[in-house]
Amino acid sequence: MCFKNSHQEILNLFSLIHYESLTGKDLKKVFSEALGTLNDILNMQYSFLAVYDAKKDLYSTYAIGTPRDQVISIPDSFKIKDNKSPDSLTSTSSFDFLNPKNCVAEDHSFLNLFPPKRSFLYPIFYGALKLGFLCFIADSSKKPIHAAKDLIKESSVLFGNLIHTQNVEERLVDNMRIIQENKAFLEKFFQDLPSPVAIIDQNQKFLKVSQAWRTYFGPTQKNSTLENYFSPDISQKLKQMIASGFIGSLPNHKEITFSLHNEQKTLDFFCTPWLEVTQEVRGYVFFCHDVTTEHILKKKLNQTIQELQETNHQLDSFAAICAHDLREPLRTISNYSQVLGLEPIDSTEREEIISKITESCMNMGALIHSILKYSKMGQRSVKLERIFLADLGEDLQKEMRALLTEKNAFLDVIDKTKYPFQADYIQIKQLFSNLIINAINYNTSKQPRVKITLEDQPSHWVFLVEDNALGFSADDGKKVNQILKSQGHPPSYSSGLGFLIINKIIKNHGGEACLKKTSAKGSIFEIKLYKKI
Repeated sequence: MCFKNSHQEILNLFSLIHYESLTGKDLKKVFSEALGTLNDILNMQYSFLAVYDAKKDLYSTYAIGTPRDQVISIPDSFKIKDNKSPDSLTSTSSFDFLNPKNCVAEDHSFLNLFPPKRSFLYPIFYGALKLGFLCFIADSSKKPIHAAKDLIKESSVLFGNLIHTQNVEERLVDNMRIIQENKAFLEKFFQDLPSPVAIIDQNQKFLKVSQAWRTYFGPTQKNSTLENYFSPDISQKLKQMIASGFIGSLPNHKEITFSLHNEQKTLDFFCTPWLEVTQEVRGYVFFCHDVTTEHILKKKLNQTIQELQETNHQLDSFAAICAHDLREPLRTISNYSQVLGLEPIDSTEREEIISKITESCMNMGALIHSILKYSKMGQRSVKLERIFLADLGEDLQKEMRALLTEKNAFLDVIDKTKYPFQADYIQIKQLFSNLIINAINYNTSKQPRVKITLEDQPSHWVFLVEDNALGFSADDGKKVNQILKSQGHPPSYSSGLGFLIINKIIKNHGGEACLKKTSAKGSIFEIKLYKKI
């Protein structure tokens, strides 16, 4: 059965019949209200209950259930004559749904109420005794719930017991026997609920819980209340749902996260009042469903959307940098090539122009090389291995020996841990290589210096990369985790893609990077690599 917010109305249906059986009020009204409730549950448009007149062999309308916002007039002359024999209707196999074509009325236009495939007429019996039938007509704009036919059959058993016991027109003086006969039906209905449901009284004492509730939260005791059944924080939240009041028949709901069977679960709790026919609150009904999976999927979806946004931003930055860095050397090559072709120039000036063109070509080559490195960052998966910083430092010294010699630069690697860290060796070497190249090329001091320090923290490793190069401006410092493109410095083979590659490597490792300090005397980058990625 589909779990809906109308479960409280189903429970009200049975409590209402029980209450009216004790007070002797108008059973037609009780039955009509019950049918109206079933309309809401089954997604039906109209319903009525007809009783069988054995003398006339006709059915006549007894109770009518219409939607709350609609009223339909049923003609007094409306009858249904069953052309099936009693034997065929009382076969041991099962009772069949009646044929709507057997409806008769003086006003034939009323028969349009029974459209094909949307009319459900089911006979009511007590044993082999034919008592009447239930009729439901589905709304053309809604589909009946999946278990509609099963619920109509079960409801006919309840109505059959009530009609037979009191001969319809008399009071339910034998109400205790009726309750006992329907106890099994109510118990089965409650146990078959697929979601946890509990009924409590006004003192917040548990009266009944479904099997799903016991499976989720454990069995209740005789004196179990919200306060002693749940932990203080959970019971307080459920009490707040009651104390906050209710708007009409709408239930209050609250998502609550707590540990259940050694797992972290998020349940969406609903609470609605259990009302007497006098509209006095008799108690409250709680029901809930597990939204843990939905939360996990929503979190993953948001994470994926964020990653896509970041990727799109990086692609935009990537395109902008490529366009800028390619345009500048191409412009230089074009301008100097025109100078060479327009007028005669001496050999010294010619060599200078050719040197400028060569330098621009080398800058383009560096850019293309950076583009290839960046593209490989997305193709290669992270392969973690144990790395000693001292070994990494030696490789960096060998790889950059020509640059260090040319710039009279000094690289110092200090490992304060003496223990290995875990990272992708190729990518982490590329990260430090980019930082070192930027620090040396954008350095106006006589002896550029770069120092790499490693510190071990409980949850992560901290790398500090210090240099004595030109510091970043305040605006560039705020954008350190974005693409940084330095301007106004001496030309170098490092392109603006350097920081894009650095950020890509850090994200691949689930780490963080920030410009911890910057000034005219140098900068300090802080890089964190977490031990569990």
